[in-house]
Amino acid sequence: MRSAAAAALYAITFSALLAAAPAAGHQIWLEQSDGNAAIYYGELQNNLREASPGELDDVQPTARLLTPTGERPLTAKKSATGFTLSGRTGTGESLVAEDQRLPVYNRKVGDKVIKTAPTLAARHVTDFAVREPVLALDIVPMGRPGLFRLTFKGKPLAKARIDVVPESGWMRLLRTDEQGMLDTNLPWPGLYYVKAIHHDPAPGERGGVPYEAASYTTTLSFVVKDGIAPPPLPPLTPLAKPAN
Repeated sequence: MRSAAAAALYAITFSALLAAAPAAGHQIWLEQSDGNAAIYYGELQNNLREASPGELDDVQPTARLLTPTGERPLTAKKSATGFTLSGRTGTGESLVAEDQRLPVYNRKVGDKVIKTAPTLAARHVTDFAVREPVLALDIVPMGRPGLFRLTFKGKPLAKARIDVVPESGWMRLLRTDEQGMLDTNLPWPGLYYVKAIHHDPAPGERGGVPYEAASYTTTLSFVVKDGIAPPPLPPLTPLAKPAN
């Protein structure tokens, strides 16, 4: 039989687990340079990239390379600023990353508190050829720059909010149409991501902790090569210091 002290410790640990929500507004995204590809965690619109030691240690993403002939897993090696991947994406391919191991947390909706299981995901492409969705919440290009489709579990997600964010910090808030489609301008050269969040009222269990709903945050990132001169970057947000 559990002792009173053990029960109290369990209650404290359980409450702390539920309170450990992902940092508000944070997401993961993928970038690819000439040398390598990497996963970052933070807020691109605020020029914030979390570091290790610090909040970067809260995420444990896995990654895959998707090609027209199949897929292969990639290793994600953590550095001080992100996760360096063991592969890169080319024309017609995608890098995808997911973290489905974040703890259940308390999400307040009106007067209710809902135990929620979060999932962070990301996709990176080097062209706008049509792709098939593979992530639970996925954003895929649809054949030309600025045209995308948002799907949830393979089905178009209508009238959903989409954030279009370039690295300059400008943000455009849009909604998909009845077919889950989004058509937007990409005026400036540089890195963009398109972000979506979806809450699914489906209960389950994660790590032995029951939840009442699931929350999904997904980004699609890509680089636009041509356009008008972008506005300056916002000031760099100081990285969070590790707890003592």
